[in-house]
Amino acid sequence: MALRKPVTSVPEGGNPTLGMEQLPTGDQIRGSDVDGSTLGGILHDNTTPTGTGPQFEHYNTAERGVVDAEVIASAAHRVDVANPHAVTAAQAGAEPANANIQAHIADVVGNPHAVTAAQAGAEPADPAIQAHLIDTANPHAVTAAQAGAAPIAHVGAGGVAEHALFTVGLDGFVPDPVTSTGLFLRDDGTWATPAGGGTVQLVWRFDTSIVMAAPASGRWRMNNATPASVTALALHDVDRDGVDTSTILDNLTAGDAILIQQVNDATKYLLCDVTLSTDNTGWFQIDVTIADSGVIFDNNQDCLFIIVKGGGGGGVPGDQAQVQARRTTAFAIPTGAFADVTLDVTDEENDAAVLDHDLITNTDNIIIGTDKGPTEIHVNISIDAPVSIGDTFQVQARLRADDATVIPGSLHETTVFQDSSIGGDDVGAHLSFTVQADLTGVGFITLQMQKISLSGAGVVNTAAGMTFSAVRLSGEVGAQGPAGVGSTILVEDEGTPLVTAADTINFTGAGVTASGAGTTKTVNIPGGGGGGPTEAARAEHSVDQAIPNATPTVLAFNSELFDTDTMHDNATNNSRLTINTAGKWLFGFNGRWENNAAGERHARLLKNGTTIVGQQQLQPTTAEHEQCVTFPLQDAIVTDFLK
Repeated sequence: MALRKPVTSVPEGGNPTLGMEQLPTGDQIRGSDVDGSTLGGILHDNTTPTGTGPQFEHYNTAERGVVDAEVIASAAHRVDVANPHAVTAAQAGAEPANANIQAHIADVVGNPHAVTAAQAGAEPADPAIQAHLIDTANPHAVTAAQAGAAPIAHVGAGGVAEHALFTVGLDGFVPDPVTSTGLFLRDDGTWATPAGGGTVQLVWRFDTSIVMAAPASGRWRMNNATPASVTALALHDVDRDGVDTSTILDNLTAGDAILIQQVNDATKYLLCDVTLSTDNTGWFQIDVTIADSGVIFDNNQDCLFIIVKGGGGGGVPGDQAQVQARRTTAFAIPTGAFADVTLDVTDEENDAAVLDHDLITNTDNIIIGTDKGPTEIHVNISIDAPVSIGDTFQVQARLRADDATVIPGSLHETTVFQDSSIGGDDVGAHLSFTVQADLTGVGFITLQMQKISLSGAGVVNTAAGMTFSAVRLSGEVGAQGPAGVGSTILVEDEGTPLVTAADTINFTGAGVTASGAGTTKTVNIPGGGGGGPTEAARAEHSVDQAIPNATPTVLAFNSELFDTDTMHDNATNNSRLTINTAGKWLFGFNGRWENNAAGERHARLLKNGTTIVGQQQLQPTTAEHEQCVTFPLQDAIVTDFLK
């Protein structure tokens, strides 16, 4: 028997009561087998201390705590499966752990065995669906109202320093209120002879369907997948920007022309002559003949429509001299100095004697040939965001004649930036504009660009595909007719012949009267020669008006340049032009914004206070800049008003 603390010897079969009574209070006798396993409990009597049976030890209170802790630790060690002795793989006869194998086992998303959809019993991925899922260009043509947003409004920081509102008649020209000779109004308030014809620029998004049925809002389609074989177009009467174009499309007639180009790729275009326009309530079918075409348009891509009304001296727009040049590579825009833009491809040129793009020596020129005169010039440029984070630039484009004179009205600008403060966002821009100019005496015209740094000094490039085109507007001059044969002129006063014969007639203005005592008679005819519209108004504002941020604000007009039909009141509802003569009307707006590099500048025209006739958005700039827009032609009845 092994004892840490001896106890009274007890004969075999005896009673150890005497010995236990001699133990101090709190001491115990605890038994364990020879193999060290506890017998459990406290031994009181009937023990059998033999050499091979249970053994007994006596512990006082302090020793008992130590032993209890040892027993607990021993029990915990026996059930520890976390390799408490740090046995290695080699000691255990196993292979060491391989990191690559462990990573492979843990890979539950990367498909490490390249299992195919068929092997997994799934449908293969549809490229069209995948492309649709990542399409951020509004493939379902969701409108602002459907998205729970407000339509584009007149918002932005800064104020309007001056603005003017004017109207013109159906033929696109404002009549002189004094002489009513059908002149058109320049921006500076002077009058000039119209060049003939006219254009409208709108944007629709392409739909690949070839069925002549109603496309979705803002969409258009063709009746043939091969551009050269197209004979009809289908256009929703609301374009991609939400403009109701029904009046414009309803007024298309034989002899009008349409040039369509994908905004981001000049190789995708269609030049066609209109033969018929049919209103199908909500959409129009335009029957056409194709004059020229490029490759098929891309689905869901914006396309610029330039609609050319027949005009001038009698030529059909599709037969007029025209040229389009294109640049197939990016153009690095210089800082602080205008530079000529060279163009390496001629897309269209139907009469090089009149308009010619030089592909040999002066590739930046469009040469004005023998038939010089009124010409319409189109520019279409996409501009990438700056390369360097934090850079902001104002980008400008202009047209020059003979490397000497800037063509009036041709300077246009926009702003591009890359801003790290908003997560690395970058914003490019698009410059698209049309200028009409009399090029009599001009040898060639050139497109120029520059950038002005608002912050930073990095690189800004245009995207490949910018275009520069021109169309001669005046048409052919008809041959002189045969000499007239003399005849007698009968002068009457409202149907009653004058008593005295006449050989001279003076036309002076309003009224229907005829008078004269001698051989010279004066006849007054209403309309001053007749034919042209006479109802027009131009209202202006002589003081600045503050425009709150993100709040559509009605503009006031406290004065008039002219008003031939009592359309405007300088005091009561002076934001309005009220229609007093039913017909087709054209409205325009011109305003100057103060310099402010934040926000955007929006302008829109409302009919009867609710219907958006048209709208325009400008990027911010640190310099004062003008906003000038002509809104689509509108049908209007008496009491309609616009503001």
